[in-house]
Amino acid sequence: MERFDTAIIGAGPFGLSIAAHLSRILGIIMFGEPMRTWRTLMPPDMVLRSEWDNTNLSAPGGAGTLEAALATTDVQQKLDLAGCDAKSAPLQAFADIIKADVALWAKVVKEAGITAD
Repeated sequence: MERFDTAIIGAGPFGLSIAAHLSRILGIIMFGEPMRTWRTLMPPDMVLRSEWDNTNLSAPGGAGTLEAALATTDVQQKLDLAGCDAKSAPLQAFADIIKADVALWAKVVKEAGITAD
């Protein structure tokens, strides 16, 4: 029988982040299908509505960062094919952009009298 140092119950975002870190130094076993709840049980249009700092999960060595993803050949090829020039920015700069966009578009929607069906 194989023995493990740590059992991780749940394979959602936090469980996956913990597993990524601990698996470098301990023998782990994880119970759960990765992201099953989000893929199968959430309404199709549901989005995360957490604060930025609570949404930012980590991975060992920065492997889970946007910068790491943008540096991969696979992602670069897909972006090039789509005609995209993606850039990363510090989290606070991105949050500031989103906040400004929400304020701008909320005004446009209100002035145009647009409503949700």
